[in-house]
Amino acid sequence: MLKRWLFPLVLCTLLSACGFQLRGSYTLPDQFQQLHLQVQDPYAAISREVSKRFKDSGIVLLDVATDEAPRVILGKDRLERTNLSVYPDGQVAEYRLVYRLNVNVIQPGQKPKKLDLQVQRDYLDDPRQALAKRREREILLQEMREQISFQLLAQLSSL
Repeated sequence: MLKRWLFPLVLCTLLSACGFQLRGSYTLPDQFQQLHLQVQDPYAAISREVSKRFKDSGIVLLDVATDEAPRVILGKDRLERTNLSVYPDGQVAEYRLVYRLNVNVIQPGQKPKKLDLQVQRDYLDDPRQALAKRREREILLQEMREQISFQLLAQLSSL
């Protein structure tokens, strides 16, 4: 009976001792428990995604910026597309999508910090399946927004 409980107990102890955390769970410093999220377009997909990620992480988003609370300012997001390969007939076969987001973090009593976040993916294009590829690209772009919002949380937890 003791052996049955000993192994899981030792395993849990070792995992917590090595600093293991579930993906997406970040321990933010106390100063980031409340912050003001400043966005250019509150209805943009990236603004909604970052706001949702902050709320899911337990961050209280303030409506008005104060002198005591940090400010996170989302810059313009952009998607860049470069050709990786072409079909023999000259049509593009594969793209590299690079999604970028510039963020400024202003903490009380400290210099502003600029974060340049980036996620990239390769995307195979088939012109014969234009509708399916369009939908796949939309899904891929949403996943890239989610990844960049996780990157932002990770960066904030290390400040």
